[in-house]
Amino acid sequence: MSTIIRKEKDAEIEDFIVSKVTIRKKILRVFFKKLKSSFKFYFFNLWSSRKFSFFQSKSFNDLLKIYKLRYEVYCEEYNYLKSEDYPDNLEQDKYDPFSQHFAIKNGSEEIVGYVRLIFNSKHGFPIESEFDLNFGHIKIDREKTVEISRLIVSNEYRKLHLILLLVRGILNFAKDNNVKYAFSVMDDRLLKMLVKMKFPFRKIGPYTSYQGVTCPNILILEDLKKELRQKNKLLFNYLYK
Repeated sequence: MSTIIRKEKDAEIEDFIVSKVTIRKKILRVFFKKLKSSFKFYFFNLWSSRKFSFFQSKSFNDLLKIYKLRYEVYCEEYNYLKSEDYPDNLEQDKYDPFSQHFAIKNGSEEIVGYVRLIFNSKHGFPIESEFDLNFGHIKIDREKTVEISRLIVSNEYRKLHLILLLVRGILNFAKDNNVKYAFSVMDDRLLKMLVKMKFPFRKIGPYTSYQGVTCPNILILEDLKKELRQKNKLLFNYLYK
């Protein structure tokens, strides 16, 4: 009988040791995963600051390059817009005069990334004319609201996470200019990626066929800051510090 009890105790001790080792391995895995992410962010920040520059586009020449990039991506690559509507190969619309334009240049002074923030105007916001919006309990101040539009990274640079450089730049602009809310239109793939990174986008309408299959969203910028501070400190430090 004592032999049986001893074997049971030995088995319990063995199970206990195995569980401890398993827990320790899991802790180490999480630690090294976070460490790896820290290094990736550090080197991305260091590398991107040397190889690329973010700037607010105001010059006529820069805007021409931007409109050409928009044409290449929206008309030629994705066919979201009809190329025959832009015989000069420059994609422009009525919202451009009421927008702030931001871009990324590489070391060769080529524009490889772009985003615009559309402000409230006599035309309203593009999202309002394309979607049936439902804000629920959200109340917005239109004069403190922008629409994020034409978010583009050149094809050869899409694996380099330059979208984060664009996001950091427009968040700095939003902070300096008292912007509180941001509309956006995104496909499911991009939306899932950003939500996974803890961007608290709220859907304000159903999916529809507009520049692909997309849905309208709103981002409350103060909520974004709180969410990242609590749940994604690496990204918070990159975007806000």
